[in-house]
Amino acid sequence: MKSKVFSRIFSFILAMIFCLSIATSIVSASAEDDELVAEEYSIKTNGANQNQINIAARGDYMYSLIWTAQKTVDIHSYSWYDTFYQGSQYHLPYGQGSVSNYIGYGVSPEKFMEDAANASSAFYAYKCWAGSWYSTYYIQDCSGFVSWCWGLTAKQSTRSLANYSNYVASITTNNIINYIQLGDALNRYDYHVVLVTDLIYTNGTLTGIEITEQTFPDTYRAIYTPSQLASTYASYDGIYRYTGTVPAPPYYVSEETWQEKAAFDTMVYRDSNPDIAHLSDDELKEHWLEYGIKEGRRSSPVLDLGFYLNNNPDLKDAFGTDYEKIYEHFIKHGYKEKRKSSSLFDGQYYTDHYPESVEKYGDDYMRHYVEHGILAGHRASLTFDPDYYWVIKPEVWEAWPAHYELCAKHYAGYGVNEGVEAYDNKAPVISDIVFSNISSKGYTVTCKVTDNWGIEYVSFPTWTTKNDQDDLAADFLNTQRGTANGDIYTFEVKTSDHNNEVGTYATHIYAQDLGGNLVSFANETIEVGDFSLEKITLISGSIYDIDGTLLKGVKVGSSVNSIISQFQNTSLKVTDASGNATNGNSVVGTGAKINLYNGNELIDSITIIILGDVDGNANIDATDYLRVKSAFLSGGSLNTAQKTAADVDENDLIDATDYIRIKSQFLGA
Repeated sequence: MKSKVFSRIFSFILAMIFCLSIATSIVSASAEDDELVAEEYSIKTNGANQNQINIAARGDYMYSLIWTAQKTVDIHSYSWYDTFYQGSQYHLPYGQGSVSNYIGYGVSPEKFMEDAANASSAFYAYKCWAGSWYSTYYIQDCSGFVSWCWGLTAKQSTRSLANYSNYVASITTNNIINYIQLGDALNRYDYHVVLVTDLIYTNGTLTGIEITEQTFPDTYRAIYTPSQLASTYASYDGIYRYTGTVPAPPYYVSEETWQEKAAFDTMVYRDSNPDIAHLSDDELKEHWLEYGIKEGRRSSPVLDLGFYLNNNPDLKDAFGTDYEKIYEHFIKHGYKEKRKSSSLFDGQYYTDHYPESVEKYGDDYMRHYVEHGILAGHRASLTFDPDYYWVIKPEVWEAWPAHYELCAKHYAGYGVNEGVEAYDNKAPVISDIVFSNISSKGYTVTCKVTDNWGIEYVSFPTWTTKNDQDDLAADFLNTQRGTANGDIYTFEVKTSDHNNEVGTYATHIYAQDLGGNLVSFANETIEVGDFSLEKITLISGSIYDIDGTLLKGVKVGSSVNSIISQFQNTSLKVTDASGNATNGNSVVGTGAKINLYNGNELIDSITIIILGDVDGNANIDATDYLRVKSAFLSGGSLNTAQKTAADVDENDLIDATDYIRIKSQFLGA
């Protein structure tokens, strides 16, 4: 699995040994191999000189030194605490202590890697102490990292680095665009220093700056736009440039390409294949190269050869089950074609959600995931969500809290073997929907929303049917969200947000869970009346008259609609004399009531009076005549509404004139 670059370097070493009889254990590139440095470390030169290319390559070399913790090691720096967990992989550990412990100075990178792989070495037996805090025995810090990348023979501090470099400019967006170069450092004395390890150009314009830094707890790398970089490092002293001679980095890490490294992970291979779990790390790697590839075994978060074959039928047509050819296809072509290569990794899904991976690496976008995304918890496929995996596998969180990389590796090994469904595909449930407090100012919507994981938001998009949703908020999923009290969500609809319109309103409900599953509910329309009047009020020039709580002037045969049309209030309800609701075409009689509500609260009521209709049956007949006559002759009992209806001559007395007039009315005289 050696790369072509390594083969050429190895041949060059043999030639040197043969001709000069010089033995060496660490091989550096000579001047004639300068182009190989840029090629091996994927450095896009963009006009950089060889020293600058070597600085970036040394930064990549240091960043590529990834060790697997053989024991769990706690570290403590100032107010920060962290843990290197057994079985997990890390970049160079951060710390500050004796110079004899610094990787690249007191201890060589090769010695560090050797001891980090040996649980009995000094690396695990001792700690590097500095006052009240400590780190691993071998360490690196920010200025030591830059010192080594610049090729300085002694480790410098953030302050003394200025003695070996030229000040270029202050840190502003324009200065970054106009002056920054590969290998520059952004320095703040007695605080921190970071290194520029790559520059990204789009159509000749600088669009991205890769920053590599040694910081707590280990080496970190990120990409910034010029403005983001200027904002993040605005407090730093400036841009500094080393102009001395910089040697190329050692080449021993070049035995594997980054693609081959990404295709194999010791933890995943062991967990995925219990039949060989007893083997040591080195034996597992040998097994993978000798047997695992041929057998199509799962080997890393990004590669499961069986999955890769089954999800790409054209490969089966081309190669059958020749897994060596299938593996070679993945390494050379498959990931570049954004194919699905494991339950965790789908190239198309990843580039759709993280386009910066393509901006940074182009066809090699997968490097973004294996170097950045997996550490940050980026979701790289529909079928694996690390945050959800922790929910259904709390023991993984307990073992490695907030450690996304180990979470992914656990699923790639144990989770896939167990057939765990590692993403949420169950939508929330909306129930118990209630609309209340309906008034001229709006109304309240409440509902219950439940989910198997958790709710991200519940939104209540609302509009009036007037003018075709002109009052619907453009970003309603964000601006019209409800407030939560447990699993009960409440939203206040305000007419002031809808042009103060009254009439028909519609409110829908959208609920999305933490897994991105969305469900919606469409309700029946809500009628919002004009409740600005606290009393029942007639329109100007009405044919009726309100006398206290009585409505006078209503004629026999009047319908609910014709009566309601005489009022300013737009939301009135009419009930008959027995309290039953009536519809718009119903004919009303004496004793019927007109009611005004504020939501569910009755705020005013008046009683309809029709002269002569004493019994309230909406007609004037013999019954009415007999009731009035009885009341006049013998004092028969009538209620207030009946008495008012019986006084047809409106002289405030019930007398012979009233029942004679009623008799004449129903007799047609």
